[in-house]
Amino acid sequence: MTDTIVVYRAGMLSFRILTGRHLFQSTENIEEKIRDNDIPEPSSVSSVPESMNRVIRKSVAADPATRYQSIPDLRGDIVSIY
Repeated sequence: MTDTIVVYRAGMLSFRILTGRHLFQSTENIEEKIRDNDIPEPSSVSSVPESMNRVIRKSVAADPATRYQSIPDLRGDIVSIY
């Protein structure tokens, strides 16, 4: 498993922790949603700071090259927020 896949999974888990719901509410067209980066803003579901919206969106970006490249990179942005 590559680092960017681990980052993607961490982004999905972060979304669930912060909002109390899964990133995708349905498995219908899930591949399209991932490819098109069609995900809800966490703040549209729960009280989440805009800075965490950006972190989660970058974590689950459709293009692995635009995601955090490692968990330490992701952690660094989270630590700088809190």
